[in-house]
Amino acid sequence: MGYWSDPSTVVITHVIGPGPNAMHSMHSFNPDVKYHDAEVERIYFQSGRISTYLGDWHTHPRGTARTSQKDRKTLLAIASAPEARAPIPLMAILAINEDWKLAVWSWQGKDILWKARVALCVVRHFDRIA
Repeated sequence: MGYWSDPSTVVITHVIGPGPNAMHSMHSFNPDVKYHDAEVERIYFQSGRISTYLGDWHTHPRGTARTSQKDRKTLLAIASAPEARAPIPLMAILAINEDWKLAVWSWQGKDILWKARVALCVVRHFDRIA
């Protein structure tokens, strides 16, 4: 969760975990939807309606930090869902191999052949400002 500070910069303020009833496997993940919805609402109101839902994050154990076809379909579903209020959703992927690699992707729509387009984002870390 977070906010867009300008058209090309997003500030991530919160990361919501899977939730107590999430289902994990090596190749799939189903979040605890009730938990996620409650956390999104809680953070939204506690932030004074500034931090909003931005997208998804997950891991690729023994994989790459690139989006899969399933990831791109998920981004399309988020971008298309009015209740998500995220027309340009983000997807952070943490690849866990011999080392860890983080990549954040943004939904860019579909190309002329109706294939999903995503763009790799630049990630910079800033310490919390007190």
